[in-house]
Amino acid sequence: MKNLKNWSDKPFHKSVASWYWDHARLGPYFLVWISHLPIGGTEKVRSYIVLDNEILAAQCSTNLVIVRPTGPNAQYPPPLSSRTPLSFQVELNIGDGSYLNVTVTIAKVIIKRRVMRDGRKM
Repeated sequence: MKNLKNWSDKPFHKSVASWYWDHARLGPYFLVWISHLPIGGTEKVRSYIVLDNEILAAQCSTNLVIVRPTGPNAQYPPPLSSRTPLSFQVELNIGDGSYLNVTVTIAKVIIKRRVMRDGRKM
């Protein structure tokens, strides 16, 4: 899989310093978000919120979505050597001046892979 690319014209590991992607179900709400930090760049975030099968909000602005690790291993931005955080505080602007603030606890890590800057697995 040489030159594997994702979301850009460069290999993923040469474009992104760190990222958090997750989804959660909270009662009638379904939340999805990604927060990534490009190498040498400014944080980028995306999210959407569904309530009772209707899209309540979908946004791509850092002032509308804030995702930060909490608890042990909580460093932001996370260094390459950091361990997986155990939880996240997520603040989502859902419009009309309303915010949804949730603490998400990780139940299971599906894929855990450390990659060096040159693309080699650690």
